[in-house]
Amino acid sequence: MSRGLVLALALALLVGAGAACTRAVDPAPPEGVAPDPGKARLPQLDEITRAGHPAWPRVSAHRGGPTRDQAENALSTLQATWRAAGGAPVMLEIDVRATRDGVLVLMHDDDVARTTDGTGHLGAMSHLRVQKLKLTSRTGRVLDEGVPTFDEVLTWAQARAYLAVDIKTDPLDVVVDHIAARDAFGYAQIIVYNLRDWAHVRHKYPAATVSVDVDGVRDVERLVAAADGHTAVFVGVGDVRADWVQALRAAGLPTIAGTFGDVDRAARGDAGHAYGGLLDRGVDCLATDTPRAAFAAILARSGRGVSAPAQ
Repeated sequence: MSRGLVLALALALLVGAGAACTRAVDPAPPEGVAPDPGKARLPQLDEITRAGHPAWPRVSAHRGGPTRDQAENALSTLQATWRAAGGAPVMLEIDVRATRDGVLVLMHDDDVARTTDGTGHLGAMSHLRVQKLKLTSRTGRVLDEGVPTFDEVLTWAQARAYLAVDIKTDPLDVVVDHIAARDAFGYAQIIVYNLRDWAHVRHKYPAATVSVDVDGVRDVERLVAAADGHTAVFVGVGDVRADWVQALRAAGLPTIAGTFGDVDRAARGDAGHAYGGLLDRGVDCLATDTPRAAFAAILARSGRGVSAPAQ
């Protein structure tokens, strides 16, 4: 039995046991089939954006959480990471940009060269040209998969998984308006990087939930004072301040810590140790390049330890 299958089975057992870090998800429709909107299988984000809420995702998969053989921001990668969660709630972080003719697609860089078999600036390309590109894996292998549109991902994710939407197009309202038009605020969270944009989104889109970065104690104090039930707080990468986490959680705000880089590399040897410090400080969600290792670390803390599969 593969380590990946062991992890999936263990996660399923954990969900059945009603562990605090998971919430069961009903079987989803077959891949490519839109769920029945009358049969929602996930609680809405505005219902669970609370520190310590049992349905709040404990893991956010950066750029969808690709393994070495997968592409970032690919629909197949999102599907694979969602399946690896085994029923536990998961946040899938994605990057959204607009083509020259205004079609929203998933792409982190403006230059497509790093993640596709093409070259050039995505913002200068028509969607017809983007459709001809093939994604490449993290090792550079060309895959038989194209660049997904944001609409395709929204359709797939509905009633399956939560999306954390990192907007790479100005103004950000272009993307947020699209989410509003799709009535997708229940499962698509907006990422912003300062309190100015946070205040703008919360004022203009009261139904939206927002993840906002903090840059100093004054930002923390302002968010604590607001105690906004539609807000999660990104408290930094690596060695985050425990007093910030405690203050934000006391105000009911869930916290997210990034593990990109050193922490994720350390997790290859001992995921429990690498992620344990952040979890001990009360961090609600790990934003990571290695979601499978993070899932395993959280399982181990529940007493159902499994080894992390290759990421």
